[in-house]
Amino acid sequence: MSLHLPHASNQCSDRKLNSCDENADCVQLPDGYTCKCFAGYVDVSSNANLEPGRVCTLSTVCPVQATDLVFLIDGSGSIGSYIFQTEVGVDI
Repeated sequence: MSLHLPHASNQCSDRKLNSCDENADCVQLPDGYTCKCFAGYVDVSSNANLEPGRVCTLSTVCPVQATDLVFLIDGSGSIGSYIFQTEVGVDI
């Protein structure tokens, strides 16, 4: 007598059959599946003790080039946007 085991279903064929994040690809494996976050997303699943690709967040990397940031508080309302116009050839 032989025992016939049903063929394992492709859990990646339908999002309802796997627990991958909506921003992750499902990758079918011989013994199941795994998930891989899309490019531009960071896998933070391990923070919640979950398998890879279950929690993917948008990567927020700071720019590599130097960036100027200026804060100005004008309580009197006397400074307008015209003050900050840049003239060609003038270093501020």
